[in-house]
Amino acid sequence: MAGSAASMGEELARSVHPEKVFAFLPGMSAASLAALYGLDEPAYAAIRDRFAAQTAAAATDLLAEPEFAAAVDRLPFSAGQTLVVIGESNTDAADSWLEILGHLIALQRPADAIKLVNAAISGYPTTMLQRVMTETLQRHRPSWVALFAGANDALRYGTGATKPLVTGTETARNLAEMRRQVATARARMIWMTPTARDTARFAAYPPFRAQQIWLEDDDLHAVDGAIRATAGDGDVVVDLSGAFGRPPDAGLLTADGLHPTLAGQKAIARRFVERLAGCSQE
Repeated sequence: MAGSAASMGEELARSVHPEKVFAFLPGMSAASLAALYGLDEPAYAAIRDRFAAQTAAAATDLLAEPEFAAAVDRLPFSAGQTLVVIGESNTDAADSWLEILGHLIALQRPADAIKLVNAAISGYPTTMLQRVMTETLQRHRPSWVALFAGANDALRYGTGATKPLVTGTETARNLAEMRRQVATARARMIWMTPTARDTARFAAYPPFRAQQIWLEDDDLHAVDGAIRATAGDGDVVVDLSGAFGRPPDAGLLTADGLHPTLAGQKAIARRFVERLAGCSQE
């Protein structure tokens, strides 16, 4: 039982970060966070250190490829610039592609002092992310904004639900509004399309079944289409539709068939770097 509780605490510490949502609460300390996860503070710190070591190792492995290291050198982020990422659990995770990207830049371009801001929040649909976008633009005044979102919009809740959480029409409107905000802030927009998923594993995953959460392919395809349709001149689109293979490699997705494993996160980081390195030559 103790082992099961520790495992649950580690998974929560990986994917759920209340300090992002409730940073204004005076009691939001490392000790209080550890208690929320059912851990003591040293155990919580050890988990965070382990995730940091895993993403650093993934970055080091990628940089061992000379062509990929050269691609990191060609990333179009200038010295001192800030990149913020607005998104959901795939980015919010402590072992996410963005954490890997941070190590890649720190290892390959340490003198450039490029700042990465992880403004993703697990479980948030695009409706809620509009607020995050506004707050993040005001606070950080970034030069670049990446949006990796929309999968939560496509989820359906309750057996026989007749619509996704956010309809395709409203998702498109939300994306357009966030793009407007980024343009007004004079930042450069990066769009990231949804990754492949394993619908059979998703449908069979016990926690999703217990909560009556399900997914229709057409809803996720609508999100993908809305992203591509909203991207405008000067925007960069990171196409992740084939990043996991077709059908997706089982080793790149967790047991729920939706979220990436560390190897999956590494594949996302690779695709992001390769696409952005290419855009510097466009």
